[in-house]
Amino acid sequence: MLQAVQIGKFYDSFRLEDISLEIPKGYIVGVLGENGAGKSVLLKIMLGYVKPDKGSVLMDGEDMWESGEVQGQIKNKLGFVLQEDFFSYYNTLLENGLRYGKYYRDFEKGEFLGHLTEFGLEKKRKYGRLSRGEKLKFQFAFALSHHPALLLLDEPLGSFDIAFREKFLTYLRHFVEDGEHSAVMVSHLTQELEHLADYIAILHKGKLLEFSDIEELRERYRLVSGEDYKVNLLKAERVVYKEKGAYSTKALVKHSPFRKYDKELLVETPCLEDIFYYRLKGLGRV
Repeated sequence: MLQAVQIGKFYDSFRLEDISLEIPKGYIVGVLGENGAGKSVLLKIMLGYVKPDKGSVLMDGEDMWESGEVQGQIKNKLGFVLQEDFFSYYNTLLENGLRYGKYYRDFEKGEFLGHLTEFGLEKKRKYGRLSRGEKLKFQFAFALSHHPALLLLDEPLGSFDIAFREKFLTYLRHFVEDGEHSAVMVSHLTQELEHLADYIAILHKGKLLEFSDIEELRERYRLVSGEDYKVNLLKAERVVYKEKGAYSTKALVKHSPFRKYDKELLVETPCLEDIFYYRLKGLGRV
């Protein structure tokens, strides 16, 4: 569906370097990274809001920056929920919806109003008077109402109450289930993505550390724990990072079905949080 090819964006204090990934149809892609890793910049490049200094963004094979006409066609296929405010503070929700909805060929006013009601948003309220969570609900309602092929979501869950989080996740799963729609959700919290995302991209300081199917990612590593001297017997090139505790030592190691482990070591398939933690800790050795 969407491809980022050797994307680079360079600021005075930050560089996003050589990011290549592909968003397949019918899946949710989680983009994980610590604060300042470049997640939001990458999302805005995918959206066409920020122009990369190098590389290209392709939507269904078309370069987003080829021409203004092509960019307009591509943006019709993209919906967003971002932390920034793109809507008018001084207009009501209905006025904002109609004002910006005219730029999307498939925008449906009736559906938009229905989502506002379902999400507990009063159409006559001014956008500027909404809370952060309500603004993100409004963006989500607007995005759903113009029927995008791809949703781009910048850390929305942290601003939603528990009840709406469940509603949002239900909508998101339903959105991709036909195999023709996809979503990209940025987060710095592994628990948000552990059971939601089908694919995971891990960013660190503007570089892409991992991008794969989440199950393939888990199979790539094992979390090994046991007596320190036993863990130290593992070949150094296999160890991503090891950490000595009061009673045992843990290590994330590169795994393959052909590699053997000492029977006195506990060997587990790591969760996403383990992979993220140990990958960042071991950057100097990977």
